[in-house]
Amino acid sequence: MAKYSSPALQALSSPRRYIPLAIFTLIIGHYVLAAMHSGYGEATSMSKLTESWRKVAETTCNSTAFLPPTPLTSSSDSYYLPAQPSSAPSGPRPVIEVEKFTPPARKANAAFVFLARNSDLAGVMQSMKHMEDRFNKKFNYPYVFLNDVPFDKRFKYHTSQLTNANISYGVIESSHWNQPDWINEEQAKANRQWFKDNDIIYGDSVPYRNMCRFNSGFFFRHELLKQYDYYWRIEPDVTFFCDLNDDPFLFMQDNKKVYGFTIALYEFPETIWSLWNATREFIQMYPEYVPEDNAMAFLSDDGGQTYNNCHFWSNFEIGDLNFWRSEAYMKYFDFLDSKGGFYYERWGDAPVHSIAAALFAKKDQIHFFENIGYRHAPFEHCPTGRIHSQNKCWCDEANTFALYCCRDRILYDARGLFVGNPEPKDYCKQVKPFDASNWTAVYDADGFEAKAAELLGGAVRIPTESFDNMGNVGDDDHWVVFDKLHKYLEKQFPKTHKALKVEKVNTYGLLFTWKGSDSSLKPLLLMGHQDVVPVDPKTVDQWKQPPFSGYYDGTYVWGRGSGDDKSGLIGILATVESLLDRDFKPTRTLVLSFGYDEEVGGPRGAKPLAERILEIYGQDGIAMIVDEGGSVVTDKGVAIARPAVGEKGYMDVTIEVRTPGGHSSVPPSHTSIGILSKIIVDFEDNPYSVKLHRSNPMYTLLQCEAAYAAPDAFVPRFRKAIERSLVSDKALEFVTEVMSMDRVWRAFVGTTQAVDIVNGGVKANALPEQAKALINHRIAIESSIADVQKHIEIKLAHWGKTYNLSVEAFGKNVSRGKAPFYGTVTASTTDTTAIDVAPVSPTDSEAKPWNVLSSSIRGTYRDSKNPKVAEGDIIVSPALMSGNTDTKFYWKLTKHIFRYNHHFASDLYNGAHTANEAYKASGFVDMIKFFTTLIINADQPDAL
Repeated sequence: MAKYSSPALQALSSPRRYIPLAIFTLIIGHYVLAAMHSGYGEATSMSKLTESWRKVAETTCNSTAFLPPTPLTSSSDSYYLPAQPSSAPSGPRPVIEVEKFTPPARKANAAFVFLARNSDLAGVMQSMKHMEDRFNKKFNYPYVFLNDVPFDKRFKYHTSQLTNANISYGVIESSHWNQPDWINEEQAKANRQWFKDNDIIYGDSVPYRNMCRFNSGFFFRHELLKQYDYYWRIEPDVTFFCDLNDDPFLFMQDNKKVYGFTIALYEFPETIWSLWNATREFIQMYPEYVPEDNAMAFLSDDGGQTYNNCHFWSNFEIGDLNFWRSEAYMKYFDFLDSKGGFYYERWGDAPVHSIAAALFAKKDQIHFFENIGYRHAPFEHCPTGRIHSQNKCWCDEANTFALYCCRDRILYDARGLFVGNPEPKDYCKQVKPFDASNWTAVYDADGFEAKAAELLGGAVRIPTESFDNMGNVGDDDHWVVFDKLHKYLEKQFPKTHKALKVEKVNTYGLLFTWKGSDSSLKPLLLMGHQDVVPVDPKTVDQWKQPPFSGYYDGTYVWGRGSGDDKSGLIGILATVESLLDRDFKPTRTLVLSFGYDEEVGGPRGAKPLAERILEIYGQDGIAMIVDEGGSVVTDKGVAIARPAVGEKGYMDVTIEVRTPGGHSSVPPSHTSIGILSKIIVDFEDNPYSVKLHRSNPMYTLLQCEAAYAAPDAFVPRFRKAIERSLVSDKALEFVTEVMSMDRVWRAFVGTTQAVDIVNGGVKANALPEQAKALINHRIAIESSIADVQKHIEIKLAHWGKTYNLSVEAFGKNVSRGKAPFYGTVTASTTDTTAIDVAPVSPTDSEAKPWNVLSSSIRGTYRDSKNPKVAEGDIIVSPALMSGNTDTKFYWKLTKHIFRYNHHFASDLYNGAHTANEAYKASGFVDMIKFFTTLIINADQPDAL
């Protein structure tokens, strides 16, 4: 916003100001007469009028009125208003109206500081516009612009139009900007060439070094800044994402803070290789400048012996100018400057400021401005949780830079979460590994891996694809391929088919029963599925091997289904066949259930199978179930198996808006598509909040990671925060906010919504009478379908009232408007597209099924002959599935359902459901070992 009107308007003399009014009057008159007299309309067509008005404009508009104001007489004076063009009338300037705000009761003695060039104008204007819109229009803090040459009149004019605050423009003294004469230019030039040859950013730039030296030691000495106590550094091309209703300057002042930041990262070590040695030398000379409660831990991981290269990104900083003017810092800068590192190397102001703040200030005088959403490419800080919604932030929380960046080293202490940590608790107890090596040793024999690979490859060669919208068995020829698979299984596993009872449920569902000797024991149920996702014909040429080749290259078995889930199907059957070979006779009944349409929801396969098993064994008649699911993850320096003990809910919601049709030449203010768009934006702008409960398996997983992960997997203070969250709600909230920066983790814990399908309208010149959107929900385990439906009801009722639409949500009338209604909005789902949250299986120390599963996993890992991918024993932790498996039909059978594939990420060449699906044969052998160990373990007396 400006302090005065456009020069173009100022330049219009009083008679000229009537021209717009006359033109407006002519237009209105033209349309009235044209409507009444057709002859007039022909004679006064718009093309003819346009030509006439062009000629008038040429004689009445003075081009000099659009020139920017005259330059300032001084390069460093305060610039309250641009000088008037010579053609402007005398007298007071008009002021452009701006939004009215109540002046703050008090302000700090502070200013914004821009170091900018004239050519940076566009970027400067972007930054100022964001700052004014989000903060300064309410507080009116002044701006100080600094440049090594005078700012031109264009720069001053355009920047002055964006604010009502005072603006000052200054030129930097030459001695503060240019390379000192005492620098050996020959040496400096040679070093710059080395930086350039090694592709170090700004490696050969002298102006960049000038800027770093100026920001390190001189900006706060500039004449224009001497009157201020605090500053906020702003760069061109900055985006501020969030409203700021509180004053950061006053926060700094009232809380005695000296330095504020939003982003911290690592410096290029090549650019500052001698900076830390110089710093240590200075500290040895002046130990009195370093307070006891400093933030050395942010800078060094070994007590100050070396620098870890962490620094606050000084492109954003809010600071106390008197801190830089202090004796300690002035001496420190002068000492550094005398070393020549700004020019012989490429010392940046960011590490210099960061080291000084961390060493010469107290730890609690450094502040992380979590509430300021900020982006200066390529880095971004986006607030999360309540701050994001309360401050109307429009950034994506997932884009916050570096969840585990060095920022966190100081952040945790600053939050005050680490006083009185609880005593170490056994919150991730590990059971003793179960040793079944006497039963699994046969799998280590020469040739077994190749045999197992061929068994899997043979099943992969049978393309049992399941497609959406397939017809019923008998009506759709796509199902016939499962006959071929069944014949293959009968041939490869003859003893299994002979010794076990085999039922075919709904034609292709396979139900095997290996009856145990003790009928009083509840059975163990193992699951898998026979179908695979289709291969897109367009991607066939992307496969290294044909997608249904089942080719074994000595390492991987290639083809669709090798990982999902024919490895599970064949692994279970191979295990049973091997145990029969060795005359194993189970005490506990073993049930195998293999559906054939899991990839399309399981209505024809798993559902009838579950009903049949329920018919045989009754409710809660199964001891435990193991199906496909989680696997082993090693990203934190330890192998952690993550069986899913629960599944999020699922619901597809169709929102439909209906409004009257008509010709699009006479449109309403909002069509059905426009109203639906508003509703969609409302949903996406207001996602479900994420709240981590201690009962959530993902919380247990986090505790297990903190307890057993490698020392460098977590920042030490964050590890302590996780531990303290067991008893501290404040710490739990903090842990949740930090972890929520990870989009994937957030999706596992909270309810998600994704607008996946939108359609509406049939013709360009016809108003759409109907518009639909499908929103897919994955429901948090603490929530329910009913909770989500209620949330949607409330939102649609609001929009219905806004546009006077009747509202029906899930069969209920929730309209708030008054008839007659303009149209309708409905929300609906179906039984087949709504699955409630799965019950969470017990994992406490008394839960025998969990202990059997855990000890089997740990025993298999010890028994594996494959190279260990992490140090130490494997850790087993409960986790969640964000998707849904066939187990959704089996809830009545047992409280103990586990979804787990015993393999590592490295066992899968390229994941599942994508091109180049392949499964490592050695990993497949370990899967067979796991199923063997689990069956033997569950068969022990009182195991379950």
